[in-house]
Amino acid sequence: MNIHIQEQLFLKYFLSTFKLGEVVYNAPENWAGYKAHIDHLNETHPTAKQVLFNFKLPVYDAERNAFSFQIYRKEQEVMANLYPTKAAWYIVPVYTSTEVLTNAQITNKSSDSFARGFVAIAASSIDYGTSKIHFDNFKYETSKPKPYFSKNGNQIFLHPDQYTKSNLLAKLIKSKDIGIDLELLENRLDKYKHIWSPNIDAAEETEQVELFPHAQQITFLG
Repeated sequence: MNIHIQEQLFLKYFLSTFKLGEVVYNAPENWAGYKAHIDHLNETHPTAKQVLFNFKLPVYDAERNAFSFQIYRKEQEVMANLYPTKAAWYIVPVYTSTEVLTNAQITNKSSDSFARGFVAIAASSIDYGTSKIHFDNFKYETSKPKPYFSKNGNQIFLHPDQYTKSNLLAKLIKSKDIGIDLELLENRLDKYKHIWSPNIDAAEETEQVELFPHAQQITFLG
């Protein structure tokens, strides 16, 4: 399935749950665009809260009726160091085929119901160095998944507080229960500069390095 189509559909329905002027959206191509967005908003809205989404297209195993998706170290470094608990999320669609996705667009009559087909997993809940997250298929309309990762041959299930269906994320953002203040985030950018600029002398060059694919900044102005 096409990751771009699912990503666009998610954003269409997710962002429509907010009023105009409530949130600012950005999809940075590189570190320069990521930092410039924060710098600009921080001048006028230092207490606005930002969350970072990392959209993932899972592999669906029809025989096992289960999903899995890959995690990379660079993503973990950014999401774990720059963003506190429940401020950075992996967004994972659970539509198993193009037909299922098409029917979901036809039958779901609200943004809330469509967004239930996307799982949100807090990056802070995943042990550093984990390469894959797994979860069995589930009835997304009425139940929740049970994501886990493997460690030393054991299945480590995530705490229920660390994942949800993405329709609930909007409510958490609006209540300011999740996210990081822009002012604090900007301070963290300086503290963890080594993540995006290993060679400080070449900072201007490394700012053009890609952040990571499908990174999305959602800033709630309130």
